[in-house]
Order: sequence, then structure tokens, then C-alpha cells
Amino acid sequence: MRPVMKSFALFVGLWALVVVSEGCGGGNASNVSTGGNTPVAAMVADSVATPLSPLAIGVDSSTNKIYVLNRGTASMACGANPGNVTVIDGTTDISATISAGFQPVAVTVDDANHTAYVVSRPLFNINNGSCGIVPPALTIIDGVALTHSIVDLSFTYFTPTALVVNPLTDKVYLTAACCNNVIGVIDGATNSVTPVSDPSAVLPNALAANSTTNNIYVANSGSNSVSVMDGATNSVSTVADPNATAPNAVAVNSMTNKIYVANKGSNNISVIDGATNSVTTLADPNAMAPVAVAVNPTTNTIYVANSKSNNLTVIDGATGSITATVAVGTSPSGIAVDEKTNFIYIANAGNTQNPGNVTVINGATNATTTLSDPKAVSPVAIAADSATNKIYVANSGSNNVTVIDGAH
Repeated sequence: MRPVMKSFALFVGLWALVVVSEGCGGGNASNVSTGGNTPVAAMVADSVATPLSPLAIGVDSSTNKIYVLNRGTASMACGANPGNVTVIDGTTDISATISAGFQPVAVTVDDANHTAYVVSRPLFNINNGSCGIVPPALTIIDGVALTHSIVDLSFTYFTPTALVVNPLTDKVYLTAACCNNVIGVIDGATNSVTPVSDPSAVLPNALAANSTTNNIYVANSGSNSVSVMDGATNSVSTVADPNATAPNAVAVNSMTNKIYVANKGSNNISVIDGATNSVTTLADPNAMAPVAVAVNPTTNTIYVANSKSNNLTVIDGATGSITATVAVGTSPSGIAVDEKTNFIYIANAGNTQNPGNVTVINGATNATTTLSDPKAVSPVAIAADSATNKIYVANSGSNNVTVIDGAH
């Protein structure tokens, strides 16, 4: 998605507070440490300042670039901070800032072409007519030259919600919640945009792509369904789990052709067989309000973050059964899986009494370690760079990104 951490780092300004709750450190996917070395725990290594309200992160492992979406102010007024993207060089932690429309909401990275895509909201002249109307836009960032171009998405004034790329076809897909429930299809070669309307979908809010089958999956929280788009024809069908309400996160295991949907309203997970579109439902009695889902395809294990019960549901993809419920921090909001080291990282957003932290889980044992960055408030998004064994955490309350040397 790894250089070995040096022991002297503790003595040269590393300011992480590490609290061990079960076990210390790590193991690879087989839980065997190679070369006789003692497993090494994750540590906070740096903090990179960003503009206002970082909310999402994308990583290009091949160029070691990290893209941080900064929402800006929530105000719709003229003169409000419009938001932008911070691009971090993973080698030096030096950053650059690129404009990205008004209030960007989602970022995705095509590491095959070293391109990042950012979609932003429209701005209507609510409070001051001098602003006019700013249409929704797609900002395309060249990750090598760090130049960008903008694609006008005003074919319909919708509110974009999510973004995903299929690097094998060089196609980018975005969802729009208003007003025609549009799936936008962007040709990465030409930047042309094709809107595809799905009349059966209400409030699409999450996307995932299976690059192997060239199918795209859209979670529709308002219609309690999942739209399935054939990437070759742009035709759309609907899959519904009768036990599911308010689906709001989706992830794909392309190796098994299974799709996992977190249903926040019904506190369960829908499992879709990509070959047949048949659906089964998994319910963790200890879970409330699942909001994020991630897959380790190497171990065929699925992880679901439950924001109101402060825990993580662990699913064995081979048996289709829930194998564990792991306690994490307050208000888990994001999951990053490093499939090379078999460690899982959870961003816990915290609350007014708790600034939040990161839970590190050994995938072989489910042992946990908690990392607290004293400079971080409200960690809301997290991403892993498997090439460097670095983890990046967006802290929306403190306007910075925590850089973690990953466990191994």
C-alpha cells in the first residue's frame, strides 16, 4: 500500500507516548519475526502542519507522495477558506499546497499513473451575491510535476460524496447525492466526464472498485441498497440486503470477489458475492454504528470500525464468520491495513474530553497498542504506505498530519 526503526530514535526528539494494552510490537502475516530480530512496535515519528481541517488522505507508494485533503471552513459565505490539498514528500516530510476547488470532499490516487484526483462541492451565492456560483469540480494533480488541472462538473449541480479509481482501466468514478443520484465516470486519458444516472439510488455516499472484474460498487444510504456498475458498459444494477439500513462504507477483496458493506443504521455488514450478487448478512452483537471497512487481501481478513461501541469487528473472509471484536479508542473513524506487515491502524477521533489517538493491531494475534500524538486532535482519516512502512493520520482538530513509523 520498510526501513527498520532505529532504537536511538527515542533519544532524538521522538515525542510519541506509547501505551501497550496487549502485546508489544509486531509480526508479519505469519506472525514470525525474520532474522531473529525482536519485533518492533509502531512509533510517532513526525507531525506535518496542514491548512484548515484535513479530512482525507491518499497515498502514492510508487512516488512516495501523500495527498491530504483539507476541507477549509464549513461556511458557505463569500470569502470562506475554500480548502486545498497538501502534498507531502514521504522522504523529507516537506509539503506543498495545491488549490482544489471549494470545500473538497474526497481524494483518490492512481499510483499507476502518479495522479491524484480531488472532487469539491459547489458554492451557491447564499450570503453574498458577489460570489456568484462556483460549480463542483474535479482537480487532477500530476504527482510528478505537482501541476494540476480542473475539470468542470457543472453538467449537474450535485453534491459530490465519494471518489475511487480503477488503475487498470484508467477510469475514475464519483458519486453525487443530488439531484439525479449521478455516478460520474471520468476517462483518465482524456479527462472527459460521462454522467450515469441511477434512478433507484438515494444518497449514494461511498464507493469501491474491483479492478479485477471491472465492477464498481456504490453504497446508497438513503435507499438501503448497493449499486453495481459494469465498468465496461456503464450499465447499473441494484443489490439490496433486506436486513440493511443506511449503508455508508464499502470495501472489495478483489482476490475473492467479495464485497463488504458497513450498514450504520442496522449495525451489521452485508457480504456480496461479486460473481452472483447474492447477499449474506453478518451481525456483531457488540457493534454499534459501523462507519468504515477495510480488507487485508493477503490474509483474507476484513475489519469494520464501529464508531459508537468503540471497537473493531474482525471477519474471516474464508469462512464468512466474525472471529473477534477488538476494543479500540473513542469514536473510531478510519482504518488503514498494511498487508505486507499484517498490522492494522485505526484512527480514533475522540470527543470533547478526549483528543483521540491511533490503535495499532497485530493482525496475527489481535493484540493492540495505542499511539498518542500530543500535537494531534481529532484523528479522522488514516492511510498506510506499504512501500515505506509509514502511516499517515489526518487530524482535523489540530490541522496537521501525524507520521508514524509502522510496526514490523
